[in-house]
Amino acid sequence: PIPCVPWQSQTSGQYQRRVHGGIPNWRTSGLAGLYNLGGRFNNANGRFTANKNGIYTFACMLRSDGNGVNYNRMMITKNGEIDLHGGGHSIQGNPVNSYYTMSVEVTMYLATNNYVECVWYSEGDSSYNIQGESGFSGHLVYAMTL
Repeated sequence: PIPCVPWQSQTSGQYQRRVHGGIPNWRTSGLAGLYNLGGRFNNANGRFTANKNGIYTFACMLRSDGNGVNYNRMMITKNGEIDLHGGGHSIQGNPVNSYYTMSVEVTMYLATNNYVECVWYSEGDSSYNIQGESGFSGHLVYAMTL
């Protein structure tokens, strides 16, 4: 069997952001399909912290309203490090309207106590809203002993 440390979350309402960074205020209960087995996902700060070394897969879909002056960028980051070349990144230039959705999926190695979070950045906008239709999930695919 595949070892499992999963969660499925949804933002707990509209969130207004003025600078880029991790998205806080998620929920992992209250709707069908939401869960946080093992409790490793922190709803308040939007971070998953690994409790074992292994290969993990993560997916994030964010809906944002009221942005799009120049471009939008979305990433799944490891330990707060911005890596535009590691595969966990998407960018869209000159969005055609102010209602916008982006998705990213990535598989990566995490050591014990490493964390991941979903990050949104909108170039040229002073504020925008991350909507409650957004979701973030992760699963341990393969546990490793080093």
